[in-house]
Amino acid sequence: MNIFGEHQKDFIRQLNKENAKRLQVIAVIVLALVSAQAVVYSLSVNELYNKDLIRTKLLIIVAGTITVIALQMLKKDVKIAVKHSSTIIFCCSFFMIFFATLNTFQAQGISNDISIYLLVLMAVIAADRMESKATLIILALNYIIFAVGMEFYQSNSIYLFSHRFNGALCTVLAFIISRMFFRYSIMDFKDKLDIDQKSRRLRDLSERDDLTGLYNRRTIYSRLEELIQKAKETNKSVYLGILDLDHFKDINDLYGHLYGDDALRIISNKILSNVRAEDIVGRYGGDEFVIVFHDIDYESVYAIMARLLQEVNKLDFDKCKLSFSCGVAVWNGESSEKLFERADAFMYDVKRYGKNDVKIEQLKVVTQ
Repeated sequence: MNIFGEHQKDFIRQLNKENAKRLQVIAVIVLALVSAQAVVYSLSVNELYNKDLIRTKLLIIVAGTITVIALQMLKKDVKIAVKHSSTIIFCCSFFMIFFATLNTFQAQGISNDISIYLLVLMAVIAADRMESKATLIILALNYIIFAVGMEFYQSNSIYLFSHRFNGALCTVLAFIISRMFFRYSIMDFKDKLDIDQKSRRLRDLSERDDLTGLYNRRTIYSRLEELIQKAKETNKSVYLGILDLDHFKDINDLYGHLYGDDALRIISNKILSNVRAEDIVGRYGGDEFVIVFHDIDYESVYAIMARLLQEVNKLDFDKCKLSFSCGVAVWNGESSEKLFERADAFMYDVKRYGKNDVKIEQLKVVTQ
């Protein structure tokens, strides 16, 4: 069942990783106890501790070791384990209860106790968070093995009935507990998902411009500082472009500010559709935008800005046409404030000498 839509895989991955952590603790404890028993039984001269019992203990040790390794791979996010995480959890859960059942069968020759089976059953179910269908299969199969197999190891009809009854009772109880824990896990994941989404919205509100959805001035400065620091270490280029719309006031005067807001959104989308995914675009304020390019050469910046200017020139706002003036400065070791000053100066040079143009550094000009 798809519970969380696009987040379903994240839920399953997180759930199974947590399942692996809990199951591994149980597996390690059981492995240690069974290993100690195997040593004691091997050294004992008591005929009750026969070879069949010791072989069962050794089989459990081997299976337990494999279980611990598989769960460790899942905890460490090994690719193949993560890919088959649900299968691993299902198999580990099933065989942990199954081998507890075998151990209980062999123990009937020593005592009439089934506490190991019941303890492992409840511990595994308490540790697991699985869908009801998977849990039902694990519990039903193991109970059938327990109920049928017990007849071959327990000859006392009173004990046999008691074991089957107690096993059935604990199996039903385990299923109820499992469903309850799984639902708690769903609610917990939903709560965390809701908190994450609200946190992202709050972060976007603090980082983004309300009108266009682009980065705001503060975020632009912050991202530029990060890129400059990175450029100092890697010697990769950083270009800063300041773009100011030409005659934007005419649109506001003719059609009003709501129409002007729509025009700003259209320009914002046009900028985003022309720059690279890794470039940083923000609204500096009013009808002024900022583009930060990094790890790019002059020719690529030139091509992007020339194409963008052509695209904006094609836009039609009823009786008005829009263009922009843009100055692009390349970082050469100065502070972000100085880089902004140079880019701003280039932009005003374009404004001064005719607008509808881009000036990249001091030499290259894209003319329409």
